[in-house]
Amino acid sequence: MFAWIKTAYQKTRAGVQKVKAGAQTLAVAGSVALASLFNPAPAEAAVDGAVSAGITALEADAATLGGLATGAVVSIMLIILGIRLVKKMLGRAV
Repeated sequence: MFAWIKTAYQKTRAGVQKVKAGAQTLAVAGSVALASLFNPAPAEAAVDGAVSAGITALEADAATLGGLATGAVVSIMLIILGIRLVKKMLGRAV
């Protein structure tokens, strides 16, 4: 008899939880934005030059390794796809 009340309660509760999550996200984003606007000293100013050069070299090495890994992954995927395609074609031919 009171099933519609339970359904309405559940729908209202779900809506309130969505609004609450959105409000929390907005509050965090706003506080981060305000902190970045009113920060008197940028974070990069405290980094030593040697550390910055090391990070730049590490980023270049990571980009090179990523390019090599991408080529290897694509090659392996194409080989696997080719093998599956040949198996499927041979299975249908027999």
